[in-house]
Amino acid sequence: MERTSKSTGLVDQAVLKLREYILSKGYNPGDVLPGEIELAEQLGVSRTIIREALSRFRMFGIVDSRRRRGMILQSPDFLKGMEMALVSAWLGAGTLRELFEFRLMLEIGLADLLFEKKSDKLYKKLARIIEREDQAGSESERMKADAEFHSALYAATENQTLIRFQDILYPLFKQYASEKVNAFPKPIIDHARLLKELETGSTASFRLAMRHHLEPHFQVQSNETDYSEL
Repeated sequence: MERTSKSTGLVDQAVLKLREYILSKGYNPGDVLPGEIELAEQLGVSRTIIREALSRFRMFGIVDSRRRRGMILQSPDFLKGMEMALVSAWLGAGTLRELFEFRLMLEIGLADLLFEKKSDKLYKKLARIIEREDQAGSESERMKADAEFHSALYAATENQTLIRFQDILYPLFKQYASEKVNAFPKPIIDHARLLKELETGSTASFRLAMRHHLEPHFQVQSNETDYSEL
């Protein structure tokens, strides 16, 4: 066990050294990096350690090994690691709560992008979702329509990072909310009012409306916070 721990520590150090080396040498995405032997010599580590460090870089999409070209520095897919790690069964209650809080703040902040991209097509799409929500015959159907409404807002921003981020986090939100569905009081402002603000209001009025719409979630979060730990 001690040998494994020591090896892990050396790899962690090599990862930091490799990152600093790449930055200090001014490598950019698309550039070919030195081979394992040269990197090991430059960083003062064994080939085994540098190989492990490079495997972590590959996992996050920072480098890619290509036949006949060697290792290429890439523009990293920073959400890739999140996709692997964000499994609700692996996350503690505190982390799930904080991610849910982060989602609440994110949606309040969508206003500016939404008002740049809003259109009649979006209004009609949201209206259809609201109609399905009103006709929902079960809580699961209502929650599905609720999720579709908010997903449509993310999609309307046309910001691919936001859209993908929401797709990654939604399964966590869905489970978290489903476990607390009875704890949420009815929102002061519903989806129909949000749609009206989007059509005729301002970014400020929509942001405030979204804050009121999400207020029940904030209330539940506040009630669950254990201030004795602060």
